[in-house]
Amino acid sequence: MHAIIGLAISGSEGDVPMQALCRQIAVQMLRARVLRQRLLRDLPGSDPAWDMVLDLYVAEGVGRPVSVSDLALAAAVPRSTGLRWVALLVEEGHLERECDPHDGRRSFVKLSEHTRAVLDRYLAQSAAPMTTIAAAIQDLVRARDEIGPVLD
Repeated sequence: MHAIIGLAISGSEGDVPMQALCRQIAVQMLRARVLRQRLLRDLPGSDPAWDMVLDLYVAEGVGRPVSVSDLALAAAVPRSTGLRWVALLVEEGHLERECDPHDGRRSFVKLSEHTRAVLDRYLAQSAAPMTTIAAAIQDLVRARDEIGPVLD
């Protein structure tokens, strides 16, 4: 028996809602992957590229500039590999590179307008099912809390 948020999945009829929720989560994860592949089909499919794009998205959202070196580190790959990925993403138009006006040895990168717009769309479409899942989890926790004292 596995416990998820304090609710058991044991195969009894009373546990079906949790099993259905777990299936829904799996389906939504698969749909999110397919959506990512469809909307971001020209983004290289490797995790370093995805990690870099997401890191830039988050950094730009809070107004934090990101240097090429920092972005390479964010991808958790060797620096030389990260620099190659940055070069590829710039070449393919996903990122824009600009020189640091205060330090000529350093460059900053940012998302291209197109990539930012596509990410906005992807994340909005991915978030919708997750809010449904979160609401279902809250309902299950509430039900558990209401039923718990009765069973004790």
